[in-house]
Amino acid sequence: MLSALTLNKAIQNVYVKPDICANMMHLFEINVSSMGLQEKVCAMLLDEMALKASLQFNPLDDQDEGFEDFGQFGRSPKHATHALVFMLRGLLTKWKQPISYYLSNGPVKAHMLVPLLYEVIRGVSAIGLVMKIDICDQERNNRAV
Repeated sequence: MLSALTLNKAIQNVYVKPDICANMMHLFEINVSSMGLQEKVCAMLLDEMALKASLQFNPLDDQDEGFEDFGQFGRSPKHATHALVFMLRGLLTKWKQPISYYLSNGPVKAHMLVPLLYEVIRGVSAIGLVMKIDICDQERNNRAV
């Protein structure tokens, strides 16, 4: 298993955008490959938090940031006021790893949350983790899913 110091050094050079970060998942997959079966059993946690709407130019992507952004599912010209974060946590061992985030204008609607959930579940399964449970708050759109 890679040490925390090695992972932290590798993560410092990873540029993260809204969506599942392929580079981050690849680094995590290397770590998962050396885990035992019990260590691979995990829970997926998702939660939203309010953001202050603001725009900032990103020279790496040559675009403005601060708009609604669902990664591969598209962007919109609406200002982002919420961030939805997906995190994995070991159920039988102590580890946790954020794996994706999305920016939305208001809470993410149920019809948009469903494809995001499926995409995260596919990504988690692809790297060899065994997801047993999804944990979220009782927000209306989460209950609708």
